[in-house]
Amino acid sequence: MQIKEDAKVSSQVKLLKATRANKEIIRVHYLHIKTNFEFLITWKKNSENPSNKPTYDLILFCVADEGHLAHRVEEAISYAGSDKNPEKELYEDILNKFNSFDCQNLP
Repeated sequence: MQIKEDAKVSSQVKLLKATRANKEIIRVHYLHIKTNFEFLITWKKNSENPSNKPTYDLILFCVADEGHLAHRVEEAISYAGSDKNPEKELYEDILNKFNSFDCQNLP
């Protein structure tokens, strides 16, 4: 797996590793740079996708070393790309490091 370099200088997260738990689940481990806490998010294969290429959905659940960070990440995921997302920069930073296309290429 190749780790993407973020074009922004103000990156909030660092991708530590992504692992395939099974055929349908991918776990992605990050470090939140400002707080130095680690967190884990999960992607799940979308079984309703009729195309040959699998797609993955980001699950609204975060495990973190610190509760407030877990809440921030879950809030970022729940609002997704909406302009009303109070954690939009965090959400975009997470996806800039690893997204659904990366899930397809993970062995």
